[in-house]
Amino acid sequence: MKNKEKLTDELRNSIIEAKKFYKKLKIFIFPYRKKKRKQKADIAKERGLEPLAEKNFYTTNNLEEIQKSSKRLYNRRSSYS
Repeated sequence: MKNKEKLTDELRNSIIEAKKFYKKLKIFIFPYRKKKRKQKADIAKERGLEPLAEKNFYTTNNLEEIQKSSKRLYNRRSSYS
């Protein structure tokens, strides 16, 4: 807008005030914002399955090998309980 010379001082000040108001508004609204829904991937990461997924995604093409490594990980995790 500056290049087109349509940005008057009044308009510029209005934009600055709107930005300041928005920042203040965010402070008050933040605690009431809707929480992000957990995706299945987030739950899997919390359970420690990300290394298994990365290994299988990048290195394994064989379904049987994926199932074996998954069972090994599951057995290790269930033995901790």
